[in-house]
Amino acid sequence: MIKKIVLGVLLLPLPAVAGLADYGNWCGANNTREDRNYPVKDQIDAVCRKHDLCIRDNGYHKCSCDADFIQGMQKARASSDESERYKIAAIGAFKVKPCECRHKSCIRLCNLRGCWYECNWITTPGMGGSC
Repeated sequence: MIKKIVLGVLLLPLPAVAGLADYGNWCGANNTREDRNYPVKDQIDAVCRKHDLCIRDNGYHKCSCDADFIQGMQKARASSDESERYKIAAIGAFKVKPCECRHKSCIRLCNLRGCWYECNWITTPGMGGSC
């Protein structure tokens, strides 16, 4: 029997998130640093730092931040068995993690005096870093 735990709004099999305890200096839900220049432990930790700074600058659950995280983790070299486990679990969890996409939507309006565009930002759901 596979045990399940809740990760945000997701219900994932335990093996997929078991390695997502805090890792290094930046990886994990409780490992975001105030100092943007705080050192990283290895390439895996560097990907986590980049993601933490992306969501700090752009807001939580942005698909673009999650897409960069997944790509970065796939390319990063693990420095230990622990970091390899974290890498595998993080990629698996982020591939099914909901995210938000922002799109600018404009419509052309016209009246007797001329035409113009009105634009608004629309948030749509995404998943796994994709819109």
